Amino acid sequence: MPHNSREIIEGYTLEIISRSQAIQERCRRLLSKDFASQAPIALAKTIERICQYLEEATKALYGLINWESINSEELESFLYRLRDTDAIIRRLGADVRYVDGARTQRLPWSIIRAVEKFIKVLVPEITIMLRPQWKYNYSIAATDLRKRYYSDLDEYQDLLPNKPLEKYVFQDFKQPFHIISFPSLERKNILLHCLLSHEIGHLFSVSYLNKSHSDFLKNVSTKIGNIVKGKYFDFNNLPLFKHNQIQKEIQYEINRAEFVWKTGLAEVLSDIVGTLLFGTNR
Repeated sequence: MPHNSREIIEGYTLEIISRSQAIQERCRRLLSKDFASQAPIALAKTIERICQYLEEATKALYGLINWESINSEELESFLYRLRDTDAIIRRLGADVRYVDGARTQRLPWSIIRAVEKFIKVLVPEITIMLRPQWKYNYSIAATDLRKRYYSDLDEYQDLLPNKPLEKYVFQDFKQPFHIISFPSLERKNILLHCLLSHEIGHLFSVSYLNKSHSDFLKNVSTKIGNIVKGKYFDFNNLPLFKHNQIQKEIQYEINRAEFVWKTGLAEVLSDIVGTLLFGTNR
């Protein structure tokens, strides 16, 4: 049976809908649990609504297939969009673990509200959520979940023009949303949780690095180019293909310098912010 036959596509569509409904049910069950803040509740509601939205979009997409006249190229295009939808839903299923981990019994619940209030004063335009992780490390997700979810759903608005995303999906998800993780083994170690201030610092460092990014590249590109060219004797008389190779090498070294600069400076800035917030005895 061809991979894009009607039976296969109908079955695949039903699988996508079933996966979406399973995630919705999981979110509804989690919403009956106890949470120390509103952030995981907002995330669970949003994931549930996104799955509802994608379920309707999947049905609308399937409804556009005219089996009497469709050709193989058009059918392949529909199948591609179904696969894309399935991939988003699978990622959402993985994101449910963040909500599950943010239940009160799994967090240092007594500091959650204090930390959230503290961050609201410092960066009121951002929402954060704490969750445990098995990895023995403190970290912050650089990805803004709201931005990622919005980008995922943008291509489906033509299928559901009467359901604007802000009204039907993101009513509880108005701000950039970041997740801060801590080692689950240290849930009750209040002294170690001062490291949260370093992760909060990353929220500040991002804006600074974005502003300084172009200035850094402007200052470093010429210097790197001269250093790389200086490795080659009689650079101006080299054959053309060699010049192309050297340009690739220069760009590689610029990209490497940019990565080291951003990574290192982000950590230094985060340490500075952490020290200003929680003092030098962290």
